[in-house]
Parts: sequence; C-alpha cells; structure tokens
Amino acid sequence: MGFESSPPRHRAPAGGRRLSRADAALVKAMLAQNFRQHDIAAKFFGVNGGRVSDIATGKKFIDVPAASEADLATFLSSGQTPH
Repeated sequence: MGFESSPPRHRAPAGGRRLSRADAALVKAMLAQNFRQHDIAAKFFGVNGGRVSDIATGKKFIDVPAASEADLATFLSSGQTPH
C-alpha cells in the first residue's frame, strides 16, 4: 500500500508588515498595561502574534524603551494603526 502523492504545498506570501522601533515602544507600553499579546498583534498592528511575543521576551527590540503613558494614550485615542 503506497501513499498517493499530493500537490506540493506552498506557503502564503508574507504579509509584509514590519514593526518599527516606534511600534515596539508602543507594544512594550501596552504589555506593561496588561494588554493581551493577541490583541496587540491583531487589533492594533495587524501582525502575527509571534512578533509581539518576540518583543515581550526580549528577542527583538531589547534596546527600545516602552512608550510613555501619554504617547500610548495618544496612540489609543487616535483610533489609527501606525503607518
């Protein structure tokens, strides 16, 4: 009994959205205020949750400080995503 071959699988194209240093600062401020990582990724930045996890664990943007509470409040009240 053999396996039937299936068509090759292809990955979806990359979304292309990258987080900037300013984005990372906002992410860190949100994490400090106990926002859920999934919400930060999906609702605010439109990226895979792994990108937020990379920031939360210090894998990326380790040298970027969190945005101030005032900057975070301005971002949240604007209702827009960065870029």
